[in-house]
Amino acid sequence: AEGQVLHRQPYPYCATLYSALQQALVAVLPEESLMYGRKVAAADTMPDRAVRVHFDDSSSTECDLLIAADGPRSIFREQVAPEAGAMRYAGYFGWRGIVPLQSLPASTVAALRMSYPDFGNCLYFIRSADSHASAVLYDIGDDLVNWLVYENRTEPLAPPGRT
Repeated sequence: AEGQVLHRQPYPYCATLYSALQQALVAVLPEESLMYGRKVAAADTMPDRAVRVHFDDSSSTECDLLIAADGPRSIFREQVAPEAGAMRYAGYFGWRGIVPLQSLPASTVAALRMSYPDFGNCLYFIRSADSHASAVLYDIGDDLVNWLVYENRTEPLAPPGRT
């Protein structure tokens, strides 16, 4: 099946850079609602559905919306998704990056577009012949390509608590 499409399934998605998401939020949220350089210790939903946010300096504030976009080790993980449980090693490790298309040689861009004709409109999952590794390639807009390469490993390379 090498080089052949085995299955095609429509998959609408939206991908963006964290910095682009932050810039979009900053552009629409009132300046006084944004806080930088503060570490959140906890958050509680109030009876009126507001959220009280507690900071590590013992101060707190109330808000209508709390965006907890602080990653997989977020203190909100257990509150938002208690069923997820503790983080565990998934059996693979990966590398990821973003590359501007214009920084690639023209021949590489041409090969990408020939090999992946729907590039820009879908995610491409690429598996190695021995299923030991795989890659994901997709356009995140502004001529930026997000790439991920995964390798199956029985043991993690990083020490516990590190990625």
